[in-house]
Amino acid sequence: MSKISEITIEELLELYAAGQRDFTRYTIKHTDQYFENGIDLRGVKFRGDSLEAIFFSLENSNLSRADLRGINFRKANLDCCNLSETLLNKASLWCADLNRANLSGANLSGASLSGTTFITANLKGANLSKTKLYETSFNCADLSGVNFSDAKINGPVWFNEANLTQVDFTKVILDIGWDEISFKEAYFENTIMPDGSIRNS
Repeated sequence: MSKISEITIEELLELYAAGQRDFTRYTIKHTDQYFENGIDLRGVKFRGDSLEAIFFSLENSNLSRADLRGINFRKANLDCCNLSETLLNKASLWCADLNRANLSGANLSGASLSGTTFITANLKGANLSKTKLYETSFNCADLSGVNFSDAKINGPVWFNEANLTQVDFTKVILDIGWDEISFKEAYFENTIMPDGSIRNS
């Protein structure tokens, strides 16, 4: 197995500009540098803790269609990021900020979403099956077409004012009462509830 190499964010951007997309054998050194308009890393491939040191430099970045399966994004600031069609299967997003992010078509199957905030985020058509939800906020998010099947809800989750059009809650596993989940002013249209019933506002 090849050795893990540590590179600076500037070196990362140089390699990306040269056409490299697979960075699974790299970790990025810590930086305090702030990129006002984010970083363009469309289609990259990272694993594990490789981006941990630059969590606070990723705001507004474009990580669309990236392969980030199993990535550690604990407490990451991903506000306004473009993560559309990104693979985030089994990622750790504990207490991550994904407010106003674009996750349309993203695959978060099996991801840990405890304490994660998706306020006003776009999750149209995303796969959140088998995710772990605890103190997770989807307030004001567009969740139309999201698949929550077999997700496990261990504590309070907020869907206040969210768009739940055609959301699939089939076989959601609840460790709390369904009435403890907040749906204040949420919009339901052909929403499949855990018991298979269809709910409309």
